[in-house]
Amino acid sequence: MATLACMQLLRVDRTIVFATAFPLLLAMHSAAFYLLPFLVPLATALVVALVGIAAVVLAAWHLAKVRNRWSLVAVALVAVTWLVWVLCPTRELGVLARFSVEQHEYAEAVAQTRGGGQPSCVTTHACQSDGHTPPYLVFPFPGFLNAWLGVVHVPEPNQAPLPERLKAFASASGCDPKPISPHYYVCSFY
Repeated sequence: MATLACMQLLRVDRTIVFATAFPLLLAMHSAAFYLLPFLVPLATALVVALVGIAAVVLAAWHLAKVRNRWSLVAVALVAVTWLVWVLCPTRELGVLARFSVEQHEYAEAVAQTRGGGQPSCVTTHACQSDGHTPPYLVFPFPGFLNAWLGVVHVPEPNQAPLPERLKAFASASGCDPKPISPHYYVCSFY
């Protein structure tokens, strides 16, 4: 069975393959923060960096040797991808993606607390409550048992989570609260 590359219908160049693979891997790396915010950097950042370094070397070599439009496009694509990776908060993009997908469930849990009741997500461990009235709710992301990331709902408007109330969720909180929406903050727990 002949492939398109073997039939020479599609020109395959290593430089273009690496230059294209690098931004695609970076996009998958960012999207993976949606699933496992603590485990992903260890598993994928090295692979993305190695492909990025190979893409830089190949694109620069190809530009020096061939000097055509595709070489220039490859160099530009690799340079822009490195800039995006260095300057954009890829972890935060994954957290924001997860928040936007699950925001409806968060709002349902908050609505259940308005009547003084406990939200149903507490029994399924999809959220945790601090037991105060009105309660702080934390919606944990997957991670290690002793270190995890979560979205904290604070019922008071324009108030960051109070450290003494966050201690109900973990022995120590590395929470430098980052607001992601009114009443919602991202915190790390240990």
